[in-house]
Amino acid sequence: MLESLGVKLLDWGISQAADLLFEQTQAQLKQRLNKDDLQTAIALGVKAAKAYELELLAKLDDKQQRQFKEAVFSDSDVQGELQRPFRDEGKPRIEYLIAGFRKVAGATGKPLGENALKPWLEAFADAYFERTSALRFDLAKQDYCRQLINYYDELQFLGIDDVDPNEDSKAIESIFVMPDAVAERPPNQEGMNFLGRQAYFDWHETYSFEEEAADLGRQKALIQEQKRINESAEKQWSGAKVSASNLLNQQGKSKRVLLGAPGSGKTTLMSYFTVKLAKEALREDGETPVAGGWGLSAGTLPILIRIRDLATKSDLTVLEYAAQFAKTTLGCQPLPGGFFERWLQEGKALILLDGLDEVAEDGKRQDIANKIDNFLRQEQFAQNPAIITSRPAGYYRSFFNTTDYPHYLLQPFDDGQIKKFISNWYDQRESSQVEADGCKESLRKALDEQERIKALARNPLLLTVIALIHRWRAELPRDRHELYDRAVNTLIRTWDKKREITSHEVLQYLKLDDLRPGLWTNRVKEEQESGRGSKTLRSTTHVRSS
Repeated sequence: MLESLGVKLLDWGISQAADLLFEQTQAQLKQRLNKDDLQTAIALGVKAAKAYELELLAKLDDKQQRQFKEAVFSDSDVQGELQRPFRDEGKPRIEYLIAGFRKVAGATGKPLGENALKPWLEAFADAYFERTSALRFDLAKQDYCRQLINYYDELQFLGIDDVDPNEDSKAIESIFVMPDAVAERPPNQEGMNFLGRQAYFDWHETYSFEEEAADLGRQKALIQEQKRINESAEKQWSGAKVSASNLLNQQGKSKRVLLGAPGSGKTTLMSYFTVKLAKEALREDGETPVAGGWGLSAGTLPILIRIRDLATKSDLTVLEYAAQFAKTTLGCQPLPGGFFERWLQEGKALILLDGLDEVAEDGKRQDIANKIDNFLRQEQFAQNPAIITSRPAGYYRSFFNTTDYPHYLLQPFDDGQIKKFISNWYDQRESSQVEADGCKESLRKALDEQERIKALARNPLLLTVIALIHRWRAELPRDRHELYDRAVNTLIRTWDKKREITSHEVLQYLKLDDLRPGLWTNRVKEEQESGRGSKTLRSTTHVRSS
């Protein structure tokens, strides 16, 4: 490298200077630094100042020049200035470098060419600082990406009954199946508009299913009403169907809202994007780079923020929160000032904001939506793609308009995606391929024979529950009600642990929306067929009061 720059290690004592610089570097940075990088930084500075070298050293004979060159970068004052970029203190100060150079030249008995001294040092300092700053940011990026991988690259199985307590977490890529999403139809077309859909969700959260169940003659009407709502929703979301990865590579607007039911995989998808890009940044993936295929620049930096946590830090900007999270939660070494801004201003960041619905109060949810919108609209950051996720319930059109933020709805798994998940699942859990293939076939057959359970399996989280139960019980519960209860209880336990709130608060938050009415309706329908309608009323009332 140095030879290609036309600079010799011994000519300016670069090797010795780099050794001293390395030894004085902060311990945590030293673990990631390479001495060759320091040699290159000094050499680039020397090369940049080459035009002034003859005049600078004109009054020194060959021996004095050699003495000066070998000593100047090892001087303690000069070394102190060379350390500044690595302490996040900025560029070496020219006046201090001038003093150091004069001191070393004085030992030779001859002065330097004063007219060339300042220009030489300015050219050197600019090139050296540019190189060391890039080096420091690259090292910080490597550390940040490693910590992202450590934090997000595993799937844990919380709150699930009848599962081996030693069941280990798995790398997200080993199981992950990319879901699909559909675009919202443009406004003023046939189908229920978003406000109509919002009115449904508002009704959905206050409707008394127990009172409706009291009049068993109206159960059929309830089922038909839900069917009508679903059909209207299908019209509302009947735009183009795409792989969720294509949300990063769509023409036009680069910022999107992705809605999805509980357990539909929003958070896992955001984690997957983050891990894949972080691994690619470290060149640890070993596969075809994904950034280009996703329509992103090579080396794109993922910035994943859980909105519920951001909302608790109202005094911080979005990027201040991201830096605090990196330090206190991810365990990153201190990031250089302007770390996130560097990648954002270059258009080389992916902004992922997950879980707007998890901000429980409507007023706070609107405030945090405004904060996010203002951040994403900043001109210097506008060229970076962004995805905001939320459940439909509790999401309002006023948060993000579709002109600037196209809306998509995450889709349930189709048969092929279920099959792929089951294959990934057992390939990761059985040492014998014969056993793995047998388990795959057993679970697929069980789902094919029980359509209502297969309907549950189209939800990725519930499919995980089903797969865990199947793995440790070698079969699925024969009583579908038992599986429904396990599924709902799993969601409650998982959300309880993640949000650090009580089960009662979880149920208050859920308010029978999204999943529970569907499970309740299925149960009513099944028990109607078997003449056990009163059992549902008692069971549902118990759930609401727990």
